[in-house]
Formats: sequence, structure tokens, C-alpha cells
Amino acid sequence: MKRLCLILFGIILFADPAFSQTYPTKYRPPNLNWQQLQTPHFTIVFPEGEDSVAQRAARILEHEYLRIQQLVGGKLSDFPVVLNNFNDRSNGFVTSSHFRSEVEIPTIKGKTMNPQSGNWLETVLPHELVHALQYSHLEGLWANLIKVFSPDAARSILGSIPSGVSEGIATYHETTGVAPDGGRGNYPYFSNQFDAAFESSNRWSLGEMLNSPSYSRPFDRHYIGGYEFTNWLHQTHGDSTTHKALDFFVRWPFLGYGVALRHTTGRWPAQLYNRFKDTKQKQIAEEEITYESLHIPFKGADMHRPRWLSDEELVIYGSFYNASPGFYRFTLSDSSLTQLFETRSLRDYNYDLSADRSTLLFSNYRTSPYYDNTYKMDLHQADLASGTVEKMTDNIRAFAPVYHEETIFALQTDHESTSLVRLNQNDSTFSITGRIALASTEFISINQNPNSPDQLAVVANRRGLQGLWLVDKGSIKEEIKQAPDVSFMDGSVFDPAWHPSGRRLMFSSDHTGTMQLYEYNLEATAITQLTEASYNAMEGSYSPGGDRIAFVIQHHNERLPVVLDRSRFANRRLAADLWRPSPEKNRFMDRPELGADLKEKSTSWTSSKYRSNGKWLLPRTIAPAFSEISNRDTYQLGVSLSSNDLLLRNSYQMDFTFVQDRMWYDFTYRHKGFFPGFRLNTYSKPNFNTVTLQNEQGPDERVTFLRQDLGLSLGVPTRFVLENNVRYTSVGFTPSLELRGSRFFELDHDGSAASSYANFATANLFAFFNYKIQQNIRDLQPNSGLSFFAELERSLSAGSTTIQTEQYNIDVDFSELRALRSNLYWYAAPLKRWNQSLRVGVEGLTQRGFAFDNQSVVSGGFSEPVFETARHLLSFNTRYTVPLFYPDNGGFQLPVYFSNIYLVGFTDTVADLDNHGINDFFSHSRSVFGIGLRTRFRISNLTFDLGVGVGYEPTRNSLNPFAGNF
Repeated sequence: MKRLCLILFGIILFADPAFSQTYPTKYRPPNLNWQQLQTPHFTIVFPEGEDSVAQRAARILEHEYLRIQQLVGGKLSDFPVVLNNFNDRSNGFVTSSHFRSEVEIPTIKGKTMNPQSGNWLETVLPHELVHALQYSHLEGLWANLIKVFSPDAARSILGSIPSGVSEGIATYHETTGVAPDGGRGNYPYFSNQFDAAFESSNRWSLGEMLNSPSYSRPFDRHYIGGYEFTNWLHQTHGDSTTHKALDFFVRWPFLGYGVALRHTTGRWPAQLYNRFKDTKQKQIAEEEITYESLHIPFKGADMHRPRWLSDEELVIYGSFYNASPGFYRFTLSDSSLTQLFETRSLRDYNYDLSADRSTLLFSNYRTSPYYDNTYKMDLHQADLASGTVEKMTDNIRAFAPVYHEETIFALQTDHESTSLVRLNQNDSTFSITGRIALASTEFISINQNPNSPDQLAVVANRRGLQGLWLVDKGSIKEEIKQAPDVSFMDGSVFDPAWHPSGRRLMFSSDHTGTMQLYEYNLEATAITQLTEASYNAMEGSYSPGGDRIAFVIQHHNERLPVVLDRSRFANRRLAADLWRPSPEKNRFMDRPELGADLKEKSTSWTSSKYRSNGKWLLPRTIAPAFSEISNRDTYQLGVSLSSNDLLLRNSYQMDFTFVQDRMWYDFTYRHKGFFPGFRLNTYSKPNFNTVTLQNEQGPDERVTFLRQDLGLSLGVPTRFVLENNVRYTSVGFTPSLELRGSRFFELDHDGSAASSYANFATANLFAFFNYKIQQNIRDLQPNSGLSFFAELERSLSAGSTTIQTEQYNIDVDFSELRALRSNLYWYAAPLKRWNQSLRVGVEGLTQRGFAFDNQSVVSGGFSEPVFETARHLLSFNTRYTVPLFYPDNGGFQLPVYFSNIYLVGFTDTVADLDNHGINDFFSHSRSVFGIGLRTRFRISNLTFDLGVGVGYEPTRNSLNPFAGNF
């Protein structure tokens, strides 16, 4: 059932959530014993054992509430914030679909966030609170009108502005209102991506800056561009600019956010953008200092941590538009790049090579087979000769591993921080034999001295000061409590890498406003700058001889590897007072946490066991509904009621519609409080059946009746995700049992049925299997793998009736209802480098009785329905996609954004197998050959995939233009 005028949007820190229905349900791990903490504006829901995290989160949110309210307006009361501790793939989002925020407690990995912000909670919670208050800014006529029927839909008005505007506002507050020098706007890893693109020949347009990209790096472009533009607006037009623009937009949402900016600033977006460009041009250095990068044969390269296998070979992690992600071998002599093995890496990209360079130790996410959005980290070891990968740990949530003699050092998830762990081998796996955890200290990476294994280089973050400690493995805990050996007030330290001699240590730092590589000479106690890249140099490593380094630079929209000889080092010595301990740094590390001033007040906030009250049974949304009745130019119109509970364990949807002078209903309830859960459905639905009556005196007669189906069904949707890394493998099935009653009406009936009910029971089994499905970033369909689904329906009891009219007397028997439909798709990519791909499909349907629409296996390229009354159909079809352009660009004033334009070539041969065997396939078949032009685009936040094409039927010499799917 489709809905009109109900558009729900989710603001999410890194990616958009996808839901199968308006109010989704979700499997969460069991036995979490959810608790709740009530504060003046929030309800914090959290798993048992995370009380201290919930208290800190509550204090941060209450501390930031008034300041953010001044920025964007809005008002919150009992706003739900769900914290979970079972997912290592950290994220945070706010959604208007059951208005709430959800945040993973485990800290985010890698360089994504500014270390100077403090910690993960101080980074993510203020950002998401901006979205929550923005959504709740419901002061306009339209918002108040829609709010009567759906507060969630009303909040979506504020989510319909370009995503870069929303993320730009949140990143602006994260940058200017939370911590000294904190936030991504103060972070060179983040901001230099904009500078690199701005100075390139492919400068981002305003549409690119303020819309989330689909196929173009960087994929957080709308965060970067959104912040830069928002920051400029506030500096130029005042701190109230955003608040005033949102005030106008919520009153006049159909005019667009561009008009809101025009009303607030007095200038149209194009004029603002031109002034913005002029300002940025003056701020960015005129001369770009570049290094010649290694030749990479793939497009859209995002490469990390080159390490030396030998003097002539590197191993490096890479992700590309037109090649699968994984670890690659780069040979310097011939500039060849060869994949060692496929994998997606954690975003810290930390891994280690064994002393003989034969194996590679890394961490990877392992998805839960059962539960949604549940990823745990485990260590894996790859044999570089064979490319085989072996899992080394079992659910210990470890990452950033390093070999250390016969053991392994690694980091481990520890509530919202990390701890340092030591692992020893036990049979075929490793288990933890030691752990170090320190309050207010988050371990970032660890590296051992190759000539003195007892000496370790540790990067850790203490209250926003991220520095380097040189420690002895026997006294790590005591030494980490001291001030770091190397740290900077205006930046952070990353990427420690030892020189083969063990007397020098390379690291990267962003304290100058650009990430550069530095070398710490332990004997001379001196630090020199090695690189002078314009837009970030990082993740360096020494060659076996120590006379060259390999590292990664930001180059336009890519990150590319560079090899540099020592003769070309900058060798600029740093003043000691920049990097040595100081009282100022000590005070910074001892600064109170965000919201610490509310610690005493927070003792009065009540905590209790979470219970889902019955309020969720009241509909959250009342919306118009419509659906098209298959093969008829008839629509059902009506109203839809829907809701779910906060933890998404229960949801329902109730539709009431009217067609053919009758009222119809369809009620579905879903429950996922346990695995696998169940789905309950009861309905009264219309259907139209065409019956063919044989006529001995002339042509057969076809008569159409309205069929009323009453039913009650119980299904158990079950899915297992077996693999979800580079390739996707899953299996699922839904067995269901249904009690049905069907009767018939004439199309122009007077309310009286033309038959009595035929009552019977049916069983249905829906099953699917996806095997090794793989799709690169710019592929428009999978390039390899198999996909299969089948649905079987069968009557379990007899049911029959007779259609009696003035003209007809027709017996209808449901006792022989048997139906099966299925398809099998095989994907291949003979021209994978150009993102072209082929799908070959076999689809079939066989049935006795009325179960499935047989046109579901027929291409839209035919001029008319094909074998419409056939009970047994077989289709052999192909689909070949050829990308033409990836604009990934669009307007701002007119919010139309084009993602891609591509060609599709297709064929479909459909055979009627009624009374014909498979040997007569071609003699009783129809074929179409076609080509079409398609595009994927967005209008505001609504996504469309539309196309036009032409199909040619050679047996009829018929050319059929059409629009739709093919």
C-alpha cells in the first residue's frame, strides 16, 4: 500500500538508514535488560551495565540543549535517545520515523573525527542533538496542520532540506560550540579535502557541496561542503542566520531552502556561492606543493597505509570506483597493482606484517547472522602467498593488532573507549591474557620497536590531547599515566612507524593545519618535519633500508600513495617547546568533561527499568493511502494508520480503502522481540479475475469478476546473513499459514454477491538465497554472484463456490490451488573496469487456481500483456548495463540532483507452457529485444530511477516505445 503526502527522512552521521516500511521493526540482541534514565528533556534508553555511560550522555545533552536551541530553534520533551553497546560499527542518527536518536556506545575508529573534540560521546551527541532540535522546529502553518495527522511527518519537513545544509549546521555547532579546537571544521583531515577539491579543476558546485553524493568521493562531501558554506554564512551574515532561515522555511516549505536563504540574507543562493568562492580563494594558498603519486590503474582511489614487503614492493589497502576493495601488492619496477585478497577494512586501516613479511594481521567486522545492525570486530590473518584468510579470534571485539614475539597486542572495545589487550595463542585461536584500561584515556594504536621489542610506541587520547608515548611493555599502565613524550596543543599525533634501526620513529601530525610526516630521533631527542604536502600527508612507513618512505597524500578527491627518497625530505627541525610536555598541555588533559557542571544536579534524575507502555498502540501517522489494482485501471483510495514502539520490536499498519462501492481493510502486525519473530495479517482485499469460457459456436469468451478475499495469516520471516563484507551471502524463508474465504461480485454489482464464500486454508513458503553478490561503488547492478527466490502456495483444504448471474453459472474450485513462482539471476562483468555488468535470468510460474499475477515474470518491453491467462509461463531474460555519466551534481534553488545516466540493453523470451512441453518453448513464445536510457535522480530527498526505452518484437515486426522498468 502506497502513501501520499508522507515523506520520512533520517539524518545520520555517515549513512542513510533504509526501511522496508514506514515504521520498521528490528531484531536486537536478546538479554540486554534495557534501562531508562529520565532527565528534564530526554529519556535515555540503554542496556544494563552502561549506567555511567548513560549518565555522561545525559549530562552532555542537557548541557548542550539551550545553546543548540539558540542555533536552530525547536523544543524537545522526553526525547528518546537509544544507546546500544552491541555494535562496533559506530554511528549515530536521528530519524523522524518514530522520532528518536540512536547512538552506538563503542567509539568510532580511525581519523574520521577530530581527536581534540574530547571523546566519542562529546563528538556524536551534540551533533545529533542539532538534528533533533532542527526536526522539532514546528512553528509553521503547514507543520502544525500535518502534525495533527502525523507529528513524525511534520518533523520531516525540516528533514527535506538538502542533507548538506542539515549536516553543515550540525558540524558547525560541533566545531564552534563544543570543545576548544574541536569539531571537524577545525580538523585538517576533514577540511583539507575541501581545499584540495577547491584548488582542483573539478571545484565543487553549490549543489555538490550541499547534496550527499552517490558515486563520487569523498562520500562525506555534504558534511565538508555543508560545514564550509554554513560557517561562511554565519561569519558573513551573523550567528542567527540559520535560525532565521529555518523559521522561514518551516512556514513556507514548498518554496525551498534557497528562498529561505534569500529572505534571510537578501541574496539568492547563486549570489551567495559566488561570494563564498571569492572568500575561500583568498584563504587558500596560491601555490600547491605536490608529490608525484604512484600510478594507480583504477578510478576513485582511496588508499591507506602503504607498507614495504621488500625494497621494490608495497602492500597497501585500497578501495576504488571500479575494483573491489582489499589489500593490494604494488610493484615499483613496473607500477603494477595486484590484489592480494578482498576485504573491507576498519576505518583506522591498522594492520601489521609478520617479521618475514609472509602474513598480514588485521581486524575485520563480522556481521551477526541474526540481528540487525550488529557488527563485531575480530582479528584475521592473511597468507600473502596464497591470499587465504584465517579468523584468529572469536568475538573479542579487537582491532589495530601488532605482532609481538609469540603474542599479539591489540585494542579492544571498552564501553565508549578502548583498552589495550595482550593475546596468546590457545589451540587454533588467540585469547586475551592481559588488559590495560585507564579512565579518560583512549588507546588509538600501538607499535613495537623492531630492535627492542620491549619498547612500544603508543598513541592515546586523553581528554582531547592525542599524543605519543614511548613505554616499556612491563610498565605500560604507569607510564601512560604520565604526560606523552610527543604532543601538540594545536593538533594531534597519528600513525607511529619505526625505522628499521629502532632509533627513529615516524609519525604524522596536523598541528600546522595540514597533516605532515615527522621523524623523532630518539638518540638526539629531536623532531624534524619530513614532508610539506599542501593537503595532508599521513600513514607513512620506512623501506627495509630506511632510506625511503611510503605514505598517502590527499590529491583532489582521492588519497594516493607516494614514495619519497630521504634526499627529498624537508628536514625542518621543530622547536622542542612545540612537542614536549608542558603545564598548558597538562591542564588541557585535566579539563572536565562536557556537562560536568551538571554532575550534582544529575543525581536527582531518575533511573528505572525500561518498559514499553501502551502509547505506541495509538497511531503515530494517519495518512492517505492508495494502491493500483493489478492489470486494472483502478485504484484503491483510503487512509492508513501506523505506529511502532521505541525499540522497534512491535509495529503495525492498518489500511482502510474504498473501491467498487465497498470498504476494504488490511491490518499487519510485526513482532521482533525475539528471533525470528512473526507477522500477523488480516484483510479484506479486492481482486479481479478473468475467466476464459469455452464456446463451441465461436471464439472463447473472457469474463472478469471482482473477487473479495478475506483472510487471516501468520508468517515467520527468517533471515540469516552468512557474509557481509565485500561479498554478500544470505538465506531466508518465510513460512506462513493462511485461512481464507473468497467470493465473487459482478463488476457493476448492486452490493449483492454473485457467489457464496469458498472457505479454505493455504500454506505459503517464500524463500531466497543470495550467494557471493558483489558490487563495486559505481556498478549499477551486481558484477558477480547468484540470486534466487521462490514462492510456493498450496491449498490445504477444499473450498468451492459457484458464480451465479443472469448470464453465467460458473463453478470455481479452490481445492486444487497449487502455485509456484521463482527466479534465478546470475551476474557477471566481462568489462568490470568500466562498471558494465550483465544479468542473466530465468523466471517461471506455474499454478492451478488464482494465486499469482503471471505478468510479474514479463518484461515491460512488450506492446501488451503476454499470455495473460496462461497458468504456466517461463521467461529467459538478460539485462546489460552501460554507465554513461555520473554527474553526482544538481541544483540547490531547484532541488533536483542527478546521480547517474546509463544505458540498458535487454532481452526477454516468454513461453506459454500451457498444454505445451519445454520442447515447444520457442514455437509458443514471444520475444522482445530492447534498449533504454535510464537515470537515477533525487528531488529533494525523494529518489527516482526512471527510464524510457524501445522494445522490438521480431515475430510481429513491432517497435514498442515505453517507460518504466526493464
